[in-house]
This record gives sequence, C-alpha cells and structure tokens, in this order.
Amino acid sequence: MSVKSDVVVIGGGVIGSSIALQLASDGLTVTVVERDSIGNGASGFALGLINPTNETGNIESLNHESYLMHRDQLERIQDESGVDAQVRTKPHLELALTEEDLPELRAEVDRINRFDAFYSEWLPPTDVAKAEPRITEQNFGGVLVENVFILDSYNYTLAVAQAAEKRGVNFVTSTVRDLSWNKSAISKVVTDQEEYDCGSVVFAMGPWTGTAGVWLDVDIPIVPQKGEIVRIAGFDKPLNHHIHGFHLNSSCSVVQKRRRPDLACSHQTGRYRVRHSPLCGSAGVVNPAWIEDDSCARGARGRVANRLPQTCFTGR
Repeated sequence: MSVKSDVVVIGGGVIGSSIALQLASDGLTVTVVERDSIGNGASGFALGLINPTNETGNIESLNHESYLMHRDQLERIQDESGVDAQVRTKPHLELALTEEDLPELRAEVDRINRFDAFYSEWLPPTDVAKAEPRITEQNFGGVLVENVFILDSYNYTLAVAQAAEKRGVNFVTSTVRDLSWNKSAISKVVTDQEEYDCGSVVFAMGPWTGTAGVWLDVDIPIVPQKGEIVRIAGFDKPLNHHIHGFHLNSSCSVVQKRRRPDLACSHQTGRYRVRHSPLCGSAGVVNPAWIEDDSCARGARGRVANRLPQTCFTGR
C-alpha cells in the first residue's frame, strides 16, 4: 500500500531538510527520502563556511539572499532542535599570492561594500602580517571581509533535520528506484521499501543530482567534485581568520573551528597536498595517517607541525 504525502523531498542533506522544514511550517505533509544517514553526504562533510562575497554574476544576489536566510534562522533552528551547530562569526581574508591577483582583488573591496551585511577593506602585506603573523610573507596583500559565518556542517545539517522532524516531517532511509507519472506530473516515488503517492517532488540531491536523469530520462550534467578537508589539532594560539588563497589553479582554505583547524586541500595520488597554502611559503604534504580520526587523534599536532615545511608557521 502506498504512503501519501503532499511533497516528497529526495535528499536529506541541509538543502533537502531546510526545504522540508519550510514546507512543513506552511502546513504541508512532507516525506524526506535519504539513502544514507542524515549528514553522511556532502552536507555533513562541507567546510561549513557561509560567505556569499566570493561569488559574482547571475548567482550573486541569490547567494546574498541565502546568507541572510541562514543568518536569520540559525538561532531558531538550534533552539528548536537542541543541537549546537557551533556557529561563529569570523573575518575572511582573501590573499593575493601573485602580483597578477592584485587588480581583481582590489576591485573586490568596492563590490563587497555595496552589500549592507558586509564591510571590506584592502590590507597591504604589512597589515596582513599584523592580522595573522603566521601567514606567509610571500603575499601581495589581501581583501578583508568582516562577518562571515563558520559552523560545524554536520551539526547544522542534523539541527535542520531534527527541527523539521519536530514539525512533522517524515524522514525515511531508503533508495529511490523509480518515479511514476500521471500525464506530465510525477505522482509517485518508488523506493526499495515503499511507494509514496505525492503531489510534488523536490530533488535535493546536491552533487548526485545527475542520478535523477535516469528516472526523468534526461541528461543532468551534474557530478560530484572531489575535495579534501584535513583536520588537525589546534594551534596553541587560535587562528582568528578564515584564510583563503588561489595559486597555480589550486585553492586552499585554512580555518580554525571551535576545536581544531581545517585545511581544505586538493587530493593527489593518495596523499593530501597543500599547494602553496596561505599559511605556507612552499608546498607541504600531509600524510593521511595524520588526519584526525579515532585511530590517530592523540599526538596529531606534533606530527603535522613537524612534517610541514618550516615556513608554514612562525609560531605554533
């Protein structure tokens, strides 16, 4: 026998859960179908940075509107769910690591200052060093942006899902196998356990949205993008900025959350390589054995600090 629901949301990450929460708040019955546990996909392993200022073009206004929505609901969602998302406000520092970066980054200051939620200014290399002495001296300045959010992405995803559940959303762990149609509209979602009669379907599958093309008989050119986050033990002196830089087509972010820093890196040949990290003057390699997990949590800071290039840190 089919289960009836006004809306079926396919995907239980932070977007799917947020949509379900809003729909349930508007009085609709909502079922969220997630193939794995909540927060076990891209949402739960993201860096957790809420910063719309680095996007331009057609989605710029959408990103800023999303930022304001996040800002306005963060406290409410944590209160309703009882889950601490470990939200902190930090300044963001976008480094110019080559002279070629200067014209574009300097122009960013005026663009960002057009948005009421943010204040931005250009820092010359001497002021970058004052803001964070451990940043490499091999920089040409940077754009400082106040008031970006950093949070624990897993906790936040869990908080949204639990708030939605308290509003009556039904979360089921199952895999979607097919869709049934009534003329030009989807009328049923078929999973490996149940069938769900519905009036509407929301695809909130993130990087795996391309999978829906099999059910819809259309090509959806969306595939997961590989990235890595290396978690290490905290510095003796906390890192108070989110630091980001581009060089040689590589991207690196360094941020300290409530407990420890995260280094968002590229992934090559089985090792985590920090290419021209904003905290480093030259490339450094972090072995997977040093990543924070149950087997190697103890003593991680010493092993990482000893093996990264000496130019990484002027102090610990």
